[in-house]
Amino acid sequence: MRLGLGINLMLKNSGGGSAFSPASLPNLAFWYDASQLTLANNDPVGSFTDLSGNGRHLVQATASWKPLFLTNRQNGLPGVVGDGVDDFLQSSAFTLNQPVHYFIVAKINTTTGTSLFDGNASSTTRFARNAGAGAQMFLYAGSFSGPITTGVDTALTHCYAVLADGANSKISVDGATASTGNAGSTNPGGVNLFSVPGAGHMGAEVFEFIGYTEEKTGASLAALQSYLQTKWGY
Repeated sequence: MRLGLGINLMLKNSGGGSAFSPASLPNLAFWYDASQLTLANNDPVGSFTDLSGNGRHLVQATASWKPLFLTNRQNGLPGVVGDGVDDFLQSSAFTLNQPVHYFIVAKINTTTGTSLFDGNASSTTRFARNAGAGAQMFLYAGSFSGPITTGVDTALTHCYAVLADGANSKISVDGATASTGNAGSTNPGGVNLFSVPGAGHMGAEVFEFIGYTEEKTGASLAALQSYLQTKWGY
């Protein structure tokens, strides 16, 4: 499913002059955008800047664990690429409690069971690939009764909208709800990208990653999804 590109009202602010920004929606917790990094092709990424204004940057000090910045990866724009071996980026711990609505535009390159993102501590709120279960993706926040996708070609670039909200948790792919379930009530307490903290590294390309401390619905959701689809062309 693709959102319509003609929702001009959704792509403009109330003044009608500026393009939509994720920061225009309330309760923005973090925002990482590969196209806003000022790096050269094949540069290691030691810091993925948080554009929310909250200072929750994703960092990596160990040189061999830094993902790479690669140009022209999706719709002519760059991506941050984890090798699936030992690369990861992590924020400092901060208060990040459910509900959290994550939006991540990514292409998954690994075929093993591991995490695309997690909370700041070990296995707090992880969005991961099922080991030995094809291309399924699941959300875990203390319970394995959470949403699990089926029939999604994870080798393609998608926008995964992942709501961590206990029994109301859900995963949507490219604007269509793929699965609902009870993911548990564990709070993430931060952000870890490309792995469960310290283990389970995923090979993936991440283009944009946004989190809000409330579920986005209605016009706000439509505006955000249309912005991401138009920009990244998935």
